[in-house]
Order: sequence, then C-alpha cells, then structure tokens
Amino acid sequence: HVFTRVGDSISAAPQFLTQIGSGTYQLGEYGYLGTAISFFSGPNGRGANPFAASSMAARNGWSTESVLNPANADSGICRAGETPLACEYRVTRPAVALIMFGTNDSGGMPTATFQANLQAIVQTSINMGVIPVLSTIPPKRYNPATDGRIAEFNQVIIATARAYDVPLWDYYAAMIALPDGGLAIDGVHPSTPPSGVTTISVPEVLDRFRAALIARDIVPPDPIIADGRLHRCNAAGARGRGDAAYLLHLDGLPAGGMENWRDGLGWQAWRLDIGRTL
Repeated sequence: HVFTRVGDSISAAPQFLTQIGSGTYQLGEYGYLGTAISFFSGPNGRGANPFAASSMAARNGWSTESVLNPANADSGICRAGETPLACEYRVTRPAVALIMFGTNDSGGMPTATFQANLQAIVQTSINMGVIPVLSTIPPKRYNPATDGRIAEFNQVIIATARAYDVPLWDYYAAMIALPDGGLAIDGVHPSTPPSGVTTISVPEVLDRFRAALIARDIVPPDPIIADGRLHRCNAAGARGRGDAAYLLHLDGLPAGGMENWRDGLGWQAWRLDIGRTL
C-alpha cells in the first residue's frame, strides 16, 4: 500500500501531497477519496507515510537524465553504481510511482533523448515491480524560446504511456483550464493557496542575484541563465575574461552560487532571502 514520487521540483515541493500525510486537509465533496488515502498511507520501506515522505528520485532542478545518473544517488543509502530511481524503489518498496518529468528537460534536451530516458524510467519501474503512472507536464511561461516545447514533450509522455500500456495522469489538461494556466508568478511551478508570504517575481530574483555577482566583482552576463547548471562568465577587470562562474536555479526557493577565480575566495553559495526562516 505504498507509492512514491519521481520527478523534479514540482514533485518534490512540500505543497505536493504532504498535507495529506500530515492530516491537514479537507476533502469536502471529494470525501470518497478517503478510502484511497487510507489504502496508500503506508508505511513505506523507510517507515514513513508516502504522502509526507521525501523521495530520493525527486529533486529540485532534475531532469530525466538526473534520476538515471548514479552520481546523483545518496551515497549514504544507495549502493555503488545504483541510480537514484533504482535506489528509491529498492529502499521504499513502492507498488506505484507517480512520475512527472519534462519541465526542465524541455529547456534544451533533444526530444529523442527525453523519449529514451523516459522509456528507461518506465522499463526500470516495470522490471522492479513498480507500476509507473506517467504525468503530462503543466504549461510553462518562462522562456518564449522553449515554452512551446511543452506540447511536444507531452506528446512523448502520452505516446510512452500508450506504448507500455501504463496509466497516464493528464496534469496539463487540468492545469491549462485554470486562470494563468494554474501557474505561480515564476511561470513554471503550480500556484499554491495564499499563505501570507510575499511572492517575489523572477525579474526581482534575477536583480538580487545580479547584485550579488557585482558584489563579488563578477560581470553579470546578459542574460543570466537560471537552469541549475554551471556557467562561465567574466570577472571584473581587464584580464577577467572567463575567470568566473555562476549557477542559479528558480525551482522552489531560488538558490545557486558563484566563484571569482581571481580573488581566491572559493565558491560562494547564494540563496534568495525571503525574509523568513526556512
């Protein structure tokens, strides 16, 4: 009676399912779902309620490549050479996996690579006795150059579900009918109920990160690429070409870091200050 989640920041977000695990929810007219909640409340192989449990196969900024890369596995729990996906399945022993990938992949990964990776995820699930439930990905309003790829990637997801005869959860269809496509102000993540916390726009996040780069004598590139990957840039000064680097992601709480190799101070982590303790 156990499931797990496999995906990126949308799946790993504390707003996704965890309220059910903590009992802080009201089903209202959907009271009939109470039976399903009770059935899948575990505990899982680590002794946790699946609705509230974190997953070693769902992390901020991840793509299909990330979950299949043994280098991303938890070395304290996973076996040598084991992928995060296989490790999560072995340790938590789920019957079902809710799988949602594509939001980050669509930012630059070739469609054929995404398809091959997704098929590998589905096949690994089946081989390990886990029922994979594939989800379409929500709309994206972040980068006009790649936002249009969502439809293309969703077609791959749908075709993969059909080819393997596994369940499909059409999250896109449910989201697109909502105001603003159901998206938060960042244009990537699903919106959440008001909590009294002031939201910060993507331009403001970039402005704050740009200021941090300048304070470290790093020339802010234009544009700043917030894809969770390391990018080379210039340090200030006549001979600073290529002597700095930065990393920034906007998943969950925006964070990253920077380094100016000319000052010898090493890597400096950065996280958006939202004015409250996490």
